[in-house]
Amino acid sequence: MKQRKIWHENKYKNCGQYLTIDKEIYKGYTKYQDLFFFKNNFFGNVFSLNNIINTTEYDEFIYNEIISHIPMISHGHAKNILILGGGNGGILREILKYKKVKKITMIELDIKIIKYCKLYLPNISLNSFENPKLKLKIYNNFNFIKNNKKKFDIIISDFNNYIIQELNFIFLEFYINCKKYLNKNGIIIIKNGVLPIDNNLIIKNFLDIKKIFKKTIIFKSFIPSYYGGIMTFLYATNNLKKNNNNYYKIYKRFLKNKLLCKYYNPLVHINSFILPKYISNIYNL
Repeated sequence: MKQRKIWHENKYKNCGQYLTIDKEIYKGYTKYQDLFFFKNNFFGNVFSLNNIINTTEYDEFIYNEIISHIPMISHGHAKNILILGGGNGGILREILKYKKVKKITMIELDIKIIKYCKLYLPNISLNSFENPKLKLKIYNNFNFIKNNKKKFDIIISDFNNYIIQELNFIFLEFYINCKKYLNKNGIIIIKNGVLPIDNNLIIKNFLDIKKIFKKTIIFKSFIPSYYGGIMTFLYATNNLKKNNNNYYKIYKRFLKNKLLCKYYNPLVHINSFILPKYISNIYNL
């Protein structure tokens, strides 16, 4: 019997996951990172960045729907959106479901992520990069935010904060600047860590963002391909009324926008903010 190749994720020192490589699709290196696309018979096509899973065909919709629709439905009338990262195109695809959105600015550092995700994971972006509402800039996120002058209704920060977790002054400066460029009722969503493995990172990010915004909340979703499973996000705003989780208001907005989703719905929206007791105790929520 032919022995199958095994891919081991290189994210944690003391634990981790492996996937069988049932077919190698593409392996390459850019100026910034290592890219690897391969087929797994369970997860479908898998995309790893620096040997850490970025997304898979099997469950990408969970991540992209929850990080997009939570802020869009909570806001209610967002028209100008900023996506930091998001090169596989999934968040862009979901934001474009809202007809009232006028402009989406996406800042992606590495053009090759977009190129190869369009080629090997075409069902994630679904030609969203060709939409005229998109203004794509291949640029460093930190430099963009530092030099930006425009304001946005929603900012979605979709890059790995664990990379800068030890550079606290950079993390704080970055999100202080993000706050400046939110409109009055603006919302920022920040990709956070996976529970319970990333507890220290999650606590640090939560406390830091809480210093900057009047209201900061953790929400979560279970995403099978992210080891540990419970992916967390930070929801932050200076408008204390922007997340009252009123079911009827959320349901009305969901219907009004005629959203077709595989994961997200009004009940999922509300339940995403409900944390298990052992977790809420950690954060004094």
